[in-house]
Amino acid sequence: MRSSTAELLQCPQPKCASPLQVQEKTAARTEPQNHEITWGTLRCDRGHEYPILNGVAVVVPDVGQYLLDHVKGIAQFVPDAKIPGAYRREFIAARRDLETGHIEDDLEAERVNALYLATHYLGADTAWWRPSGKSGDLPPATSAGSPLLDALIREHWSRGPFARLKEMVRGGSLIELGCGVGGLLPALASGGLTHYLGVDSSFASISHARALALGLAPSPTGPAPTGKPRAFKIPGDLLAGGTPQSVTLAPLPPSSVQADFVVGDLEHPPLRAGQWDACAALNAIDMMNEPRELPRLQSALLKPGGLAYQSGPYIWHERIAKKLRKLLPAALHSDSARAVEWIYAQEGFEVLRSVDHIPWLFFKHFRQLEIYSVHLFEARKK
Repeated sequence: MRSSTAELLQCPQPKCASPLQVQEKTAARTEPQNHEITWGTLRCDRGHEYPILNGVAVVVPDVGQYLLDHVKGIAQFVPDAKIPGAYRREFIAARRDLETGHIEDDLEAERVNALYLATHYLGADTAWWRPSGKSGDLPPATSAGSPLLDALIREHWSRGPFARLKEMVRGGSLIELGCGVGGLLPALASGGLTHYLGVDSSFASISHARALALGLAPSPTGPAPTGKPRAFKIPGDLLAGGTPQSVTLAPLPPSSVQADFVVGDLEHPPLRAGQWDACAALNAIDMMNEPRELPRLQSALLKPGGLAYQSGPYIWHERIAKKLRKLLPAALHSDSARAVEWIYAQEGFEVLRSVDHIPWLFFKHFRQLEIYSVHLFEARKK
């Protein structure tokens, strides 16, 4: 965690919201005024504490339960000995009981993170999605891959929400809610962005984001030097294992953006109000128990006149859809895009521009591609 990030955070405990102070244990000082904190604690005036684990600040109301719920991701980056003592015994027991394999909705699973890493960081300029040629002890692949997937990826892969936001965002400071593995930051870094903070509930996602977008590879001994190629694995033939194909990314060019990523819960955000020129939330609203809380949170974080960016395919859970149907005018029941714009208008936003049916692709296997049709809009806080 960057030392200056604490200034943007507050205690997420209900009815607290106190400022947080850094209690440093181990730091790699890269800048005198804004150094990297590898291990330490954030503490509020009322004594609530939040650990910094291998550079990742975990700022959630129930730290102990979070560590148990996300043990799969945390164990990839944090040695048992570095888990805070109050939680260590239960954490080790939970790690020993981990299930192998991947679960589609497990954001800490290696294969699930691989889907997002590919979508966030790989372009369509090289045919990385084709079979690698060998799968363990299997003979070389006899096919160059699916012509259908090849055509879809080449046409649509690089035309997703990141590309559209690059056209919209005009610089200044931006906070991203549900940032995942951090690919929006490098997409916007050359467009005049000055400050950025990404917040997500997945420990593995935030660790990947800090390694790939900031060049700070998680390590028990501290961050690795920037400027080195970064490698990660993506799905291939399932017979070869969960993520058998290795991809190496060239180092990102140096950026002047002051940026960081932290773990947080959007239902109990550890974020100070009124700090940001822009706030982005991509593909998050249809995953929330109360969709109206997203525009309310964005409004609270923005300065007067600030801009909110929101996108989603709007694949609602029926329980949530039922609640929304009671809230919305009947004319909007068959149009989720207009319905979400209406919700934002009720929360004090003016929609400035809207784009529908943006492609958003996830490569799951060299014979399987998920394609979403995403709605994206820009709205101004009145």
